[in-house]
Amino acid sequence: MDEVLAEIYSLYDELLPLAVKWGEAERLQSHLDRVRQVIRDAPIVPLAHTGVALHSILYDLQDFKSELRQRYWQAQASRPSLPS
Repeated sequence: MDEVLAEIYSLYDELLPLAVKWGEAERLQSHLDRVRQVIRDAPIVPLAHTGVALHSILYDLQDFKSELRQRYWQAQASRPSLPS
């Protein structure tokens, strides 16, 4: 579970500047809020549920990363090219 948390927080650090740039900081924050809730609930729910919840958040963050990358590349493609 520690490895999943480390990966989540690493992704969060990576995505924060992009999320701010694209106006998605609140959406990214909601993922982090979900992590905090899972951690708060961890003592009262089975360990397997905590692991599944954290993996779900990790997959959502990976999807979010793909979405932000796609936006970036679409923005790059729509920029006018400089005349040669």
